[in-house]
Amino acid sequence: MAMIPARYVGGHDILLSKFGGPYYDGNGTRLIDLVLHPGDTLMMDEESVLGFSMLHDPRHEQPSQKIGVGKQVLEQHNGLQDHELRDLGYQFHEGRSDFEPIRRTAPLGDD
Repeated sequence: MAMIPARYVGGHDILLSKFGGPYYDGNGTRLIDLVLHPGDTLMMDEESVLGFSMLHDPRHEQPSQKIGVGKQVLEQHNGLQDHELRDLGYQFHEGRSDFEPIRRTAPLGDD
């Protein structure tokens, strides 16, 4: 799964699980402290930050498809309204609201 840098924008400190590491900040430096403070950065899987899209067959005849990261639809469904997409079986899973992606102008290591 692709990892992207994200900034923690929650309202209080959080403790990262000691079983989930190793953890890296948004610049790729390994974190020693497992406490994340508001404004700190963390490398996270992109689906956790940006969400993902699924397409389920309403008749349950075909397997479900993961469409992609963020809100995505198949090309033939571009331009449809949300209620039409839901009727076709789309589900849009939102990312975590306590993290925001950090947009970079240069790849890591090229700064």
